[in-house]
Amino acid sequence: MGLDAGVRCRCFEDGFLLPGPVPTEDLFIDEEGYLSSKTLASAYEEYGYRQYYARFESLDRAFYEWLEHPCEHEFGEICTEWVANIAGKARFRSVIDELGGESSYPLLAHILPSGNGGCFPPEKAQAALGEIDRLLKEIDSVSGWVLVDVETQKESWSSANNACFTWMYGSACRVSMESSKIVFEHTELGVLKTSHFRQIPIGPPNLNGEQPMKIVCLEGGGESETHDSLGPEDLPKTERVFKVVEKTPLYESEGEFHIANKIRRLLVASIQTGNPIRWC
Repeated sequence: MGLDAGVRCRCFEDGFLLPGPVPTEDLFIDEEGYLSSKTLASAYEEYGYRQYYARFESLDRAFYEWLEHPCEHEFGEICTEWVANIAGKARFRSVIDELGGESSYPLLAHILPSGNGGCFPPEKAQAALGEIDRLLKEIDSVSGWVLVDVETQKESWSSANNACFTWMYGSACRVSMESSKIVFEHTELGVLKTSHFRQIPIGPPNLNGEQPMKIVCLEGGGESETHDSLGPEDLPKTERVFKVVEKTPLYESEGEFHIANKIRRLLVASIQTGNPIRWC
C-alpha cells in the first residue's frame, strides 16, 4: 500500500473554478480539505447510501467527473506526489530516529500518517520546511556506501564518506571497504575487489564460533576466502548473497523516490496556497 499526497490549489477561494453541475454557492471545503457539494453532502446524511443513489446518482456522477478538472489544475491540486510505500515510510521514520528523533525533528517525526488519510495543517508548514531543509543537509553529510544482505536488506558495514574501514582480519585474509567495493586480500588467492558476492560456508565453525567462508564474486568472477561470515550478527552464518549499494537513506529500495524532497515540495505548495497537505 502506498502513500499519496496532494495540496489543493486556490481556484475555489479566488473564483477561478470552471462551471460545474452545482452552483458555486453550493460548494464548500469539507473537514478533510476536499471540494464538496452542500446539496449532495446533506442528501447523503438524510437519505443514506441506497436512497441517496436512487435519487442523486446522476448528479453525484456528474459532480465527481467535474472534480477531475474543476479548474486549470487536474483534480484541483497544485501539487501531487506519490510519497512512499510502507517500507519507505518506515525507513523515513528510522532515519529521523537515527538523527535525533522527536527532539531534533518534532514535526517530521510525526508528519507521515500511520495509514491513509488525514491532513497536515498549513500553519505548521513553514516550521516543517525548516526541518526538512536541515534534514536534507544532514543526509548529504552521511552519504556513502553500505554492504547489505540481498535477501533481508540488512546493513552489514558502511564506508562513511568513501573512507576505507577494515573490519575483519584473519590469518590468511584482510577484508575492507573502499568506496563502492569490498576488498579481499588473501595471502594465497590474491586481491579481489567486488561489489556483489556470495559467501559459502567452508567446513564447520571453529571453537570461537567463526565460520570460514568461500567468497564467490558475482561481478566479474573470482574467488577468495574469509575466516568468518560477512553478515550482521543477527543473520545465520549460512550461504548468503551481499551487495554494496549507495547509502541514500531516504530513497526507496527501488531507488527512484526521494521522500524528503517530495515532502518538501508538498510543504512549499502548502505555504503558497495556505491549504493543508492531504494524505491519501
